[in-house]
Amino acid sequence: MIIEQYLDIADFSQRVDGDTELMVELYQLFLEDSEKLMANIADSVERNDAGALRTSAHTLKGSSAAVSAWVLQDISSEMENMAISNDLSNAKSERDKLIHCYEMTIAEIQSALEKVRAPQR
Repeated sequence: MIIEQYLDIADFSQRVDGDTELMVELYQLFLEDSEKLMANIADSVERNDAGALRTSAHTLKGSSAAVSAWVLQDISSEMENMAISNDLSNAKSERDKLIHCYEMTIAEIQSALEKVRAPQR
């Protein structure tokens, strides 16, 4: 069985030079911003609005990359490309995949935050 890693904590830590305070700050910003983006994406799909979907998916793609959430970045990129080509025929199934991935990513971020904030022994 393949277990998908939604968050590459080692990569993210390396990219911020091991600065745990910066990691916490960026994770928190991601949590705040991504919730709004996910709502915008869901709304855009329901309204069949390719322009709004493109903008929100593009922003989520960048935010995901910033915190090394590679799977979420990939699915966001797929949704952005779907919107660019103005073919939203699979948007609802892709949105469902995105929601699942987002939930898994958030769980991993929350776990990472607990570990980073835990007092070292």
